[in-house]
Amino acid sequence: MWCSVLAALAATGVSTAIAGARPTAARSRNAVSLSAPVSIGENARLKLVVRYTAIEDDRSPALLWVGYRHGSSACPVVIAAGATFTLIESGAEVTGTAAKTYREPAPLAPGEYRFCAWLTDAQTTILVGPASVLVRVTAPARPPVEESYTGRTSNGQRFGLGVLGRSVIGFSFQAKLPCTGTHPEMTYVDWDRTVENIRLPISRSGLFQGTAKTSPGNTTAIRGRLSGRHVSGTLTDVLKPVRASQITLEAPPHALVTGGVCRAMLSFSATLRR
Repeated sequence: MWCSVLAALAATGVSTAIAGARPTAARSRNAVSLSAPVSIGENARLKLVVRYTAIEDDRSPALLWVGYRHGSSACPVVIAAGATFTLIESGAEVTGTAAKTYREPAPLAPGEYRFCAWLTDAQTTILVGPASVLVRVTAPARPPVEESYTGRTSNGQRFGLGVLGRSVIGFSFQAKLPCTGTHPEMTYVDWDRTVENIRLPISRSGLFQGTAKTSPGNTTAIRGRLSGRHVSGTLTDVLKPVRASQITLEAPPHALVTGGVCRAMLSFSATLRR
């Protein structure tokens, strides 16, 4: 039967074909994204990577736009360079899927910067975007400045303390150290000590402590706390006179004192000197 139908159609001059699947129209596929470090130093050059897919149904290229503004505000609605927006890519023709890398030639000043990217058609109608990323440019850390605290001990004599960053780097004090068991016998020794070239870490709560040997036979322990512009704590100084200590009696014949121990425990309080 089918043979007779086909023969009849052929006899009438009508062409015949077996219908296949209908061709599918090409679809536009457009995408854009940005990646950059969240934070960079003031003197560093920014590396910005733009990844895109630009496939138009008519196979025409898309235009890529990339720029930035100072501050964290959103990307502008209109793509245009101006006083508040800087373009670093102005409508470059792109097709397919790829990536472009930009390095900002001039170091950016400290602050926040919003980077933006779009794909548009030839009439600058936005196809996709803006993609955006926020970058923070940080100023280099300032070197710590040495700070000096001055005050008094519990016996009314001078006390000083030096701080650099988060460390105690030295202290000085005067004291009368009561003595026992020395030869020849002495009641006390006037002690004037400066402790340098130390580094005692200061905790987050302001606490510090340490021990230093400041001269032959002498050991000084300090413990204190920094709070704002003030520092307070205790000092324990122990002196065991030896010949190298060069401690002598004040009265003639100024005999060299050795043996025994001279010791004092003092509290101190000092204020930051401006």
